[in-house]
Amino acid sequence: PDGFCIPFAAYADFMRANGLAERIARMRQQPGFATDAGLRKQALSALQADIEQWPVSSAAADGWAQRWSGQLGSQGVFVRSSSSSEDLPNFSGAGLYTTVPNVRSGTDLAAAVRKVWASVYNFEAWEARQAAGIDDAQVMMSVFVQKAVDSSASGVMITRDPFDASHRYMSYIAAKRGIGIRVVEGRRVAEQILYSSRSKAVQVLNRSQDDVALQLDAKGGVREVAVTAGRAVLSDALVQRLARAGAGIKQRFGDKDQDIEWAVQGDQLIILQSRPFISAPGR
Repeated sequence: PDGFCIPFAAYADFMRANGLAERIARMRQQPGFATDAGLRKQALSALQADIEQWPVSSAAADGWAQRWSGQLGSQGVFVRSSSSSEDLPNFSGAGLYTTVPNVRSGTDLAAAVRKVWASVYNFEAWEARQAAGIDDAQVMMSVFVQKAVDSSASGVMITRDPFDASHRYMSYIAAKRGIGIRVVEGRRVAEQILYSSRSKAVQVLNRSQDDVALQLDAKGGVREVAVTAGRAVLSDALVQRLARAGAGIKQRFGDKDQDIEWAVQGDQLIILQSRPFISAPGR
């Protein structure tokens, strides 16, 4: 889907204008901040709330609104995170930051961008970066504003078996009915499938037991709709289409395994994102 990028520089300018470095220095000086996880969580939440209220320059906000209306036809958009502390050799960063779904006005767009910027200070993201030894002062957040897709099914695909690297001809697919935010964030158990491009075998690891799916709300955001739990999300034919698309994307990126977000709308397969697959240590 079409979209446009708000680059790292916009984040840097915004944070500099609003005194982020000084705000973080004061936060770090709070008694117990370094040793008490509960206190850190509260302090980071307060910082995020402040960031979401800091003023954005009118020139920047007007520019985003013009791109949204002119390029994307004022359609609903997903305001997606893309930080500089992701897709690193030993740190994927996937799922740590915030995406705001189905934003439908220029005012809401500016608020959503600030929310994504503030997600640099999500508690889970802060803790993961500290554990990985990533210098927080070097972290920047860019934002991708992308047309929303009201999908019938969606999820992620990895162009190898993430559980066993020796399975060279396997692809892993996680799928849910509706919009796949909760699959990407890991908040719900998805239908999980392994597919062999050699034998054409489809191995179902488990079915999704969710009895609701997310769909776009005409008023903005998403809403839950009832679905039949336990029913197959993907047909074997769609699994094969996904795997073929994944193999083509992997080839295009120098035969490097990919972690791909996808969606299905009608009979159309839509690729939302592809990033390098970063395996866990020892895999």
